[in-house]
Amino acid sequence: MPIRYAIYKNKQSYKPNDYTANVQLTGVADVHELAERMITQGSTVSKDVILQVLEETTCAIETLITDGWRVNLPFVAIYPSVRGVFNNPADVFTTARHQIDAGASISPRLRSTIRADAQLEKVAVHQSSPLPLEYVDVNSGEVNKQLTPGGLGKLQGSRLRFDPQDPQQGIFFVAGDSHFTEVPLVAVNKHNELVFSVPRDLSPGDYQLEVRVVNRSDSELHVGRLTNTLTVP
Repeated sequence: MPIRYAIYKNKQSYKPNDYTANVQLTGVADVHELAERMITQGSTVSKDVILQVLEETTCAIETLITDGWRVNLPFVAIYPSVRGVFNNPADVFTTARHQIDAGASISPRLRSTIRADAQLEKVAVHQSSPLPLEYVDVNSGEVNKQLTPGGLGKLQGSRLRFDPQDPQQGIFFVAGDSHFTEVPLVAVNKHNELVFSVPRDLSPGDYQLEVRVVNRSDSELHVGRLTNTLTVP
């Protein structure tokens, strides 16, 4: 699958012919998607074992960083850092003015692999369309997979906010036969996040999640669909 990109005007530049590329993400992968990709690439280790190793790796990295180490991985280097302004050479760290943090830099291997192997595809600019990226089923903890009818759902992305007073706008679950069910209750309605109650009457099966928004700029209905299929078990 190619990396898709669109060309946008560079808002940080005053030059009339200054544009920049913006990658249109295919989706968001967590440790579960990572483990499944490893298996499809030929790993003979079970998903549960992979997840356990990833968790132990994460814990080991955390303890090394908190002990002051720089951790060089095949794809990224992670290191501790201190943020804030110090008044003079004798000044010391205080929690009121400073913060312990972590930094990261992409490894030469990963950068080289992406540049050598990735394929690019230019796509049209759709600035007005909602862009759902990640759905969290709060009740089960699953990401981009499960739906729990009557439970709580959280969707993250961009351009998600809609007018709840307009019946054509909102959050909808679309079944395989194109029948759609609207989300009745939305607790958080932000541009980058929606938190809502999953409809209780969703039958077992697969669904596509859509966000439908009418923008003031053109008064047209724009639809954004999560790339992952969600399932009611």
